[in-house]
Amino acid sequence: MSFYSNVNSSIQFADHIARRVNNVYPRMSISKYETFSSSKNFTNLMLRLDEDLNWIRYKFSDFSKDKKGNYLSQWKYLVDLIKKYKFGNCIESANLSEIAARVNGINDCQIATINAITKNKTSVSLDHAVLLVNGKKPYIIDTWLGFADTIPNAFYRFQHEFAKQMGLEKNSKFLPLKLMPFGKKHSVTPELQQKLKENFPELII
Repeated sequence: MSFYSNVNSSIQFADHIARRVNNVYPRMSISKYETFSSSKNFTNLMLRLDEDLNWIRYKFSDFSKDKKGNYLSQWKYLVDLIKKYKFGNCIESANLSEIAARVNGINDCQIATINAITKNKTSVSLDHAVLLVNGKKPYIIDTWLGFADTIPNAFYRFQHEFAKQMGLEKNSKFLPLKLMPFGKKHSVTPELQQKLKENFPELII
């Protein structure tokens, strides 16, 4: 099976979105560094990076408490934090993906997490977030890993090409995957979409 087969224009456009996000908002990811074999030699650095990321998440969470439903303010604040500190794991990347998708006219989307189904049919979170784009042929934008693809192809890549990053290195051939919605789906009006374009012109493709 080739995970590059049947790539249509929608997937290509979504792939451009993932690349645009990563080019415009470069950031370090503690989750990626932890997969490096040499990471155990830099314990103190890893702890500091983890503390920095937690600080960003605390600031964003604290800010968002008073901005419920005000997606523009929340997303602007998140982007400002990432631009300032240059940190972000998969959930931050998924949020950036959603902003970029909506700026480019993709509105039927929602952040989702990846779960694995064990042999005893238990659903286990892989602690990985992506942007799910719905439609006749749903697809995934995974800015953290830097690609977009149909759900079957994305699952194949998670289990093989990115098995180490997904924590599936020893079980990738035995665990089917499924998507789980993460949080509330954002309702974006045409007026809000226009404001997003005005505030994030760097993301327009």
